Amino acid sequence: MLKRKNPFGDSDPRQLKTHVGFKETATNEELQAVYDRTQALLFRGANPTKVVQDATALPSCNSAVQGQLKHEPPICCYYCKTTNAVISKCWFCDRSVCSGCLGTCAGCKQSCCTLCSVMNYDQSDVRFFCLDCVT
Repeated sequence: MLKRKNPFGDSDPRQLKTHVGFKETATNEELQAVYDRTQALLFRGANPTKVVQDATALPSCNSAVQGQLKHEPPICCYYCKTTNAVISKCWFCDRSVCSGCLGTCAGCKQSCCTLCSVMNYDQSDVRFFCLDCVT
């Protein structure tokens, strides 16, 4: 049995889907405001000298203090590049790593960084295994 024909035809405007977006309803001033804001955000993000740091953010190893000469470079994490109070060495690769990027191997109980360890999700808690204990 064939389908019944549409009595209004195929080009009935009530059957067509139309999308009315912001560009169709916005005035030129609103579009210009959006364009100016987007351009300002792009220029602000592309200029690394005007980075505003949060007061609670950790100091970065790449940030230089102008007017002061440091005799020793700051000890910072190899992976996240922040200077935390707790910096220790990875047992496997011997790199300086902060406590956030360091895990304890469930097999040999050594401290390993995130790149020298593998996470295991077999049990309810996440376990770290160093590359020696995985093989």
